[in-house]
Amino acid sequence: RPARRAWRTVVAEQPEVLEDVTVIDGAIYAQLLHDAANRIVRFDMDGTRRDELPIPAMHSASIRGDGPGHAVLTVESFAAPETSWRVDVATGARTVERAAEIPYDGSNVDVRYGAATSKDGTRVPYFVVWPKGASADGHNPTLLYGYGGFEVPLQPQYSGGFGSAWYGRSGVQVVANIRGGGGFGPGWHQAALK
Repeated sequence: RPARRAWRTVVAEQPEVLEDVTVIDGAIYAQLLHDAANRIVRFDMDGTRRDELPIPAMHSASIRGDGPGHAVLTVESFAAPETSWRVDVATGARTVERAAEIPYDGSNVDVRYGAATSKDGTRVPYFVVWPKGASADGHNPTLLYGYGGFEVPLQPQYSGGFGSAWYGRSGVQVVANIRGGGGFGPGWHQAALK
């Protein structure tokens, strides 16, 4: 391992949380967390930011190399199960490599992103998942789930059982990323300690 004085920053701190990096065909792919959902950004080996892989909004995503010239991009959301695409990194062309079975029809689910303001003024992000066409009149059964520990963010995640048993019966789920989790980096986690 080189001495610390020989270290240099290649990909500088981003406004988003850096979750993971991988090198694929001479480029650095960074998995960034932005408002509890992922972005995949490509950098040159000198740290120059190049482009972002198009992924749908409000999805969790990851990427890994898959041999010369190819990567596997995996995404999921509250409404769509995990799907993996084999990506040609030169052209961006994608082919489905693996798609999970769909126990419930996510096209009947609406996902919204919002933020509440805590007593001390801190912005606390959340997702609302509910059946399309449902009224926001306070009459739907609602589950509020929040987690804030061990720098673990609550990202969009598909649940077939929850989808058919809860959303299919007009249930609403609110998923809050409270302090202590990893949604906004180490400082967000540290603010909740003690």
